[in-house]
Amino acid sequence: MDTSNETLVSEEDQSWFQTIFQKIQTGIIIIEAGSHHIVEVNPIAARLIGLPREEIIGKICHSFICPAHAGKCPITDLGQDFDSTERVLIDNTGKKIPILKTVAMIESGNKNYLVESFVDISDRKRAEDRKAQLISYMDESVLRIQKPLELVKADLDALSLHIKDGDLDTEDIRMRLNIDANHIGKMMHTLRELLQAAVEDREEEDLPLAFREFLSGR
Repeated sequence: MDTSNETLVSEEDQSWFQTIFQKIQTGIIIIEAGSHHIVEVNPIAARLIGLPREEIIGKICHSFICPAHAGKCPITDLGQDFDSTERVLIDNTGKKIPILKTVAMIESGNKNYLVESFVDISDRKRAEDRKAQLISYMDESVLRIQKPLELVKADLDALSLHIKDGDLDTEDIRMRLNIDANHIGKMMHTLRELLQAAVEDREEEDLPLAFREFLSGR
């Protein structure tokens, strides 16, 4: 039996898988399950960690891929399943990067390995945080002007009844309207202060254009 062709196919397969491993736009780290040493890492994972491949290989996975203490690995020690699960990756500066991670256990050469694949979801988390902040800002805006608006409405309703009954002269009406206009002006000032505070805390484009124009009086 000619085994040269089998060897050639095996080498081609290895080269093909290596190309995928290097080019795929997903971070991949391969960990020896028994020792938890990192045995391979692809360029995307190395870039997120912030170190060259050579400085990652051989390190304990707890240093980067999982903040769990030794002996408390969620996969090998606690039996947890990770399938598109939100976790964190620790880069070389100690910064925690939110990731969506999937882990598979494979066996090769009588050893078990963890193949951990993940994608950086920092942008998504930032968008979620901005959305939550905007909702909080809108809630605060409503709370701060709700009571004054109710008072102005009540006063205008009462003013309308008095005008209908002829209880007020022109000067009384003018003064009441001036008072209500002053109250509305104070509410607008409050909203502009909230807008300024919001812009200082986040990018101005995070606030809806129509809402910004309304608050700025345009």
